[in-house]
Amino acid sequence: MTAARTLLRHDDVVFPVLHGTYGEDGTVQGLLELADIAYVGRVRSARPSAWTRTCQAIAGTGRIPVVPWRLVTARALERERERALAQASELGFPVFVKPPMPDPRSVSARSRRSPKLEPALRAALVFDSKGAGRGCGHAREIECACSVTTSRKPPLPAEIIVHHKDGFYSYDAKYVDADGADAKIRPTSRPS
Repeated sequence: MTAARTLLRHDDVVFPVLHGTYGEDGTVQGLLELADIAYVGRVRSARPSAWTRTCQAIAGTGRIPVVPWRLVTARALERERERALAQASELGFPVFVKPPMPDPRSVSARSRRSPKLEPALRAALVFDSKGAGRGCGHAREIECACSVTTSRKPPLPAEIIVHHKDGFYSYDAKYVDADGADAKIRPTSRPS
């Protein structure tokens, strides 16, 4: 942190726009706060929004519809394998499996049928002691930005249209394949 403080002037502000572990979980924001360096965002809001389980639980209590999900721990998969797999299978197929905390090294796995569920869970458990399974349903992926200023209208939300061979908004569709996905903006959908 000493090196960062020598680079920053007293009026500089850090924008912690980092993906995955440490970037999305409030760790960097907490470090900046301890070092008394101005930054954008809040520690308290970063951590819960990064953890899938916490974010979905908060949204659910606020009556915001969320995709059904199950949490499977490494311990449950080792001790009660059949029960853990049955619980995740309750979501139906296809099901998406990922660590509850996004990690830049991890990817979402989509299991289209039961035999692929266990390998998908084990892949997620490499990065965390828990793996979150989410049902697919007929959900659409919408990206939107938020603005804290009331003087400007918020940006338009955009629907993600996937063209990638994976068939969903995978890591490759998002970051590797330049033509993997498009963002479709519908002008009539501007929030008030």
